[in-house]
Amino acid sequence: RRAVALAEGTEAVAAGTEPVGVDTELAAADAILVENIEDDYLLFERARQLEKERLAPVVLVPVLGLGPNGGPGRVRLGFAEVMCRVARLERFEFFPIPEREPITLNFAQGIAEELRARRIRSVILVTSGFRSERAFEVYEQVLTPMGIEIRCDPVFGSKRIDNWSETMHGIQEVGLQLGKLWYYRWFVLLALG
Repeated sequence: RRAVALAEGTEAVAAGTEPVGVDTELAAADAILVENIEDDYLLFERARQLEKERLAPVVLVPVLGLGPNGGPGRVRLGFAEVMCRVARLERFEFFPIPEREPITLNFAQGIAEELRARRIRSVILVTSGFRSERAFEVYEQVLTPMGIEIRCDPVFGSKRIDNWSETMHGIQEVGLQLGKLWYYRWFVLLALG
């Protein structure tokens, strides 16, 4: 059974359907994984809420870009450190992910290697609400064959399921994420087989 709020993803929102199958009771996991692609502070805030609920012993924060020593780049690492500190995360660890297109797929593959090295068997993926469906599909395809269970916890900010169509920026965001979702389905994930 998928413990994921896929119905809150972009496709259901664009279709105007109500969220169904939302799992409001996230089960404990080996780690909370912040999908830190776009430096969204709300993801860190949500990770702190999950941490306070003791759903995982550690919060993993991947950082895009490699610095000269092979670790995370200084600027992006600095952003992530500030967000962890402001969100008051207590148990977090950073690791670098090289920045290559397609970003979500390569991000997921880099994370998979890190999870394998840490012997992590289950994660709660904290990701932006309107990209959650695409993120879940990509991570599921990458992690499931490795025996890693994934649950998705989508985070919505001021643009939510009930109001995204009220502003031009909301329409633009949903349209962009829907386009990316179908690009990944038609070209990226099909190529993985």
